[in-house]
Amino acid sequence: RASKVSNSDVIAKAEALLGMTGLSRVLTVRRVQAGARASVYEKPLNPEQAGRARDALSKRVYDRLFSWIVKSINECVAPPGAAPPTDGSRVAGKWIGLLDIFGFEIFSSNSLEQLL
Repeated sequence: RASKVSNSDVIAKAEALLGMTGLSRVLTVRRVQAGARASVYEKPLNPEQAGRARDALSKRVYDRLFSWIVKSINECVAPPGAAPPTDGSRVAGKWIGLLDIFGFEIFSSNSLEQLL
């Protein structure tokens, strides 16, 4: 059975935030390219598959946003004129490192003391 989006308002808001259109189709239909002629077929996803597609998109957006935040903070605290590292190493001077603990967000109250 094919899946469908149950709340189009949420999809519209997500599309606006991501700067894209067609999100409900991306999350409910899989495009398959087959054969030497590169024929493209569309296969509707069942609700379980659509849920996995939603979760994968959410994880990717979170990962990209988290990485961008860390990079932006490190650029702000880097010494003047320091070139950003391209190999993943740290530059001399101040920097920030963040630890993203999976499952930490399930607590009703989040604080630094929970890590200690």
